[in-house]
Amino acid sequence: MQNNQTRYIIARHGETYSNLNRCWQGMGDSPLTERGKKEAESLAERLKNYKISKIITSKLARSVETGKIISERLRVKEVLSSDQLNERNLGILEGYTTQEIREKFGIEFTTITSRDIDRLEGVEAWKPFVRRVFAYLEYVKNENNPGTVLFVTHGGVMRCVFNTLTNTYEQKVLFNNCSYLVLHPEKGNCLIDSVNTMNHMEV
Repeated sequence: MQNNQTRYIIARHGETYSNLNRCWQGMGDSPLTERGKKEAESLAERLKNYKISKIITSKLARSVETGKIISERLRVKEVLSSDQLNERNLGILEGYTTQEIREKFGIEFTTITSRDIDRLEGVEAWKPFVRRVFAYLEYVKNENNPGTVLFVTHGGVMRCVFNTLTNTYEQKVLFNNCSYLVLHPEKGNCLIDSVNTMNHMEV
């Protein structure tokens, strides 16, 4: 990549205790497990050749902790956070497993991209969620600072970006903990350069 070019890497946080217990987190939070911390270290190793100039996390602790581990490993000094990168708010569904949601609410909820939950109490509707995420990417792009920016985010944010850019709204793409997308921002759009959904702990 030439020095005057911009590249975005959008990564998911490391494993949390809620992930381990298969609970939907949304805006709720849960600390990283020991495995999650090791995943973050492994991701940093995988990304070291990208020469990251800035890291931006969400405001949620699991994202911040993952970003901190990566910044320390790669010695990235500029680390910011934004609530526009937060996971989709799942309202009354947060903290429950898929089975518990089925039993308690009578809803078949298996993917965070679902529009069927839009009208439930406290849930952030899908389209406003997409607008929120892309508004922030556009904001960063308009700063016009060349280099590689790492966004440490969430599975829903990654699916939002991937599904929107590929027009595959119904495709259920599984982004494992610390998986990542590489994007090249272009005028009016972003181009997906590569998709890495593998678990770095098993490589």
